[in-house]
Amino acid sequence: HTAWLLGIAKVMMETRDAWSGTLVLVGQPAEELIAGAQAMVDDGLYDKVPKPSLLISAHVYPVWPAGTVAVKAGRRMAGSDQLDVHLTGIGGHGSRPEGTIDPVVMGARAVMAYQTIVSRNIPAQDPAVLTVGAMQVGETHNVIPETGTLKLNLRWFDKGVRQTMLDAIDRETRGIAVAAGVPKEREPTITMLGYAEPVINEPALAEKANATLVGALGKKRIMPGIPPVMGSEDFPMLVAGIDDAETLFVEVGGGAPDVMKTYMSTGELPPLNHNPKFRIENPGLAITTAVQANSALLLDAFLAGDGE
Repeated sequence: HTAWLLGIAKVMMETRDAWSGTLVLVGQPAEELIAGAQAMVDDGLYDKVPKPSLLISAHVYPVWPAGTVAVKAGRRMAGSDQLDVHLTGIGGHGSRPEGTIDPVVMGARAVMAYQTIVSRNIPAQDPAVLTVGAMQVGETHNVIPETGTLKLNLRWFDKGVRQTMLDAIDRETRGIAVAAGVPKEREPTITMLGYAEPVINEPALAEKANATLVGALGKKRIMPGIPPVMGSEDFPMLVAGIDDAETLFVEVGGGAPDVMKTYMSTGELPPLNHNPKFRIENPGLAITTAVQANSALLLDAFLAGDGE
């Protein structure tokens, strides 16, 4: 990704006489934490560079052959939240549990209660995922701890669905604390750590981008795009507060030439992103294709802006 960003910079500088406007190349950190884009904005990004009218993001995928790209309209990736649920009980020795309020038990009850939030609160046609990724409570065998933390991740496309999950998490957690006899001054708290809005390609923009890509690469090198996924990218937060800013998400192929033929015949895909066996089959071709495709999109966008 860094290599092709530098390649795009080179191409755009070499063609500088052909376009006018301002191009900002973003090297964003901490995408995996769902925090880097917002951190850049909070750090005064737009005190340093102009606010964009179009933000293009591209990501490599092994499901398409190297040398291809895809821009699909509609939902691409889910919105996401990272949050910590903090439980406070009353600690004590394991030999005298009657004198404690056990956050281990409260945490276990909460994990199980959360499992029905999606299935009993969200309409089946609305995608939603609630994951408890970690439960951090206690240190040794014979001590009942005072506090514990549950680490949750939410995925969604609709903000109403998101709010339903957040309300249910709060309701279930407080109910468990009340049932355990937790005094009001020790009631649970929730800390929101990271937030990203869904990645959505507006149909008109996606259609225009595909026409540009066909002209730059040829029709055979344009893939249909993956179905919507519940994974997330936080780059939309770079323009979340900017009126009329558009975003476009581009998929860049990095797989073997026969990756789709293999999938159609066997039903097996190569190791996907975040798998330890993930690999780019032809890095040079993937990089040059990303540079060519995204430079074409940028040049087209600048020319369509009539110099603005």
